[in-house]
Amino acid sequence: MRDPRIPLCQAKGLAVLALMATLLSPLAASATSYVMMADEDLADLAEVVVHGRIIDMRVVRVGGAPYTEHIVQVIDPIRGSVGETVVFRQLGGVLPDSEGMSLKITGLPQYATGDGVVLFLSSWQDDTYRAADILLGAFRTVQVEGRTFAMRQLDGTDEVDLGDVGPQRRESLRQAHHPRDLGLWIDWLRDRVGGVERAPDYFVHPDVVPTSVREAFTLFMSGGLPIRWPNFDGGGGPAVTWGVHKKKLQKGMPSKGVNQAQTGLQAWNKIGNIDYGFKGKVNAPAGFSTFDGKNTVAYNDPKKDIAGKFNCSTGGTLAIGGPWFGSTTHKKKGKTFLSTAGADIVFQNGLYCFFNAAVREGARGATSAAEQINAHEAGHTLGIGHSTKPALMEPTFKNDGSGAVIRKDDKRAAKSNKGLRYRG
Repeated sequence: MRDPRIPLCQAKGLAVLALMATLLSPLAASATSYVMMADEDLADLAEVVVHGRIIDMRVVRVGGAPYTEHIVQVIDPIRGSVGETVVFRQLGGVLPDSEGMSLKITGLPQYATGDGVVLFLSSWQDDTYRAADILLGAFRTVQVEGRTFAMRQLDGTDEVDLGDVGPQRRESLRQAHHPRDLGLWIDWLRDRVGGVERAPDYFVHPDVVPTSVREAFTLFMSGGLPIRWPNFDGGGGPAVTWGVHKKKLQKGMPSKGVNQAQTGLQAWNKIGNIDYGFKGKVNAPAGFSTFDGKNTVAYNDPKKDIAGKFNCSTGGTLAIGGPWFGSTTHKKKGKTFLSTAGADIVFQNGLYCFFNAAVREGARGATSAAEQINAHEAGHTLGIGHSTKPALMEPTFKNDGSGAVIRKDDKRAAKSNKGLRYRG
C-alpha cells in the first residue's frame, strides 16, 4: 500500500497541519492527512493541467482567509482550455496586521517568482484555480546537469501505511514520490489526456536529484520565532478549550467522532503544563475560511477548505489542522515566542469509507484511527514536530490499534528545554 503524509501548516496567523494517507485498496483512504495518488488518477481528476512558470505573486484575502495568488505563464497547456496565463491560489500567506490574521501552511509547496511548475488544477472562484487535492497536484521543476525534473514538495508530511495492496498499485504509489523526467512525463500526460494508456517511463531514482535542491521546511516557525500557546507558559494559565462542530460529525464510528477527538486532544494533558479542555459538541463556524477565536475539530470539511472530496479508490487529503497566530509574542525564560491565538482541525469530506471500511480492518478500527490522527494533529497544534523514533509524532501512521498513546519520545519533545516544547 502506499503512504499518506501529513504536511504541517503554519502561518503568521494560522499554522495548518495536513495529515495525509495513501490508498492501498478500494476500501482504504494527510498536515494535512492524505492518501497518495497515482499519476493516472491525478491526471484524470484535474480539469486543467499546465506546465508553466510563475511570473508574479501576491497575497489576497478570500472571505476571511489569506491566499497566495500565483500568476502562472503557460508554457504548455496539457489539458483544458486556458489563456496565456492562469491564476493559481493556495491557502496561506502573510497580510498586513491591519487586515487581520495571516496564515502560512508548512508542508504545502512554497514558490518564488521565476519557478517552473507543473500544476494539476481544479477551477475555483473568480476564474482562478486551486491545486487538485490541495497538495498532490502541485509540482516544482528543477534543473540538474542539463536535465529538468518535476518534483513534489512533501517535506514536513506524514506517511500513513494502511496495509496490503496489489503489487501493481504498490509500485505505482511507491514511484509517485519519485522525481519525474519533465519531458518524458509531459509526453506521458499528453497521451493519457488523449486516451492512450501506457506504463510510466519517466520516474527517476530520488538520488538523481541532489538533496540541496529539495525543499526543507522548519516546522511551526514564522519569521524565525517558534509558535506556542501562551496559556501554558506562565504555569497555571487557563485551559485551552476545544469542541467538535456539532453540524458536521463523522459517520462510521461510535459517537460520530466526538469521543475520539476528546481522547486524541487530551492525551497530551499528562505532560507538563498542557491543559486541553473539551466541551463536546459546539456550534462554531469551524475551519480555515476565517479566524473565529474558537478551537474546533470539524469533520466533513464544512467550509470547503480542501478542494474536492475524498475518493476511496484513488486517495487524497484526509485532514488539515494547526494553530492560528498573529504578531503578538510572549516570553519564557528569556526566549521570545509567537503566541498561538487559536487552532482548528478539519477532516476531509467523504471519509466514511476510510473510517468505516479500510481502517476498520485494524485492531480497533475506526475509533483507534480517529484517536491517533486527532492526537497527532493535536501535537502539532502544540508546536511539536516529527520524531525520528517510535512515537505518536513519528511521520508514519500505524494502523495497529494503538490510538492516542503518548510514547517516551513524545514526552521528551513536550518537556524539552531547548525552546520549542512545554516543560512542567
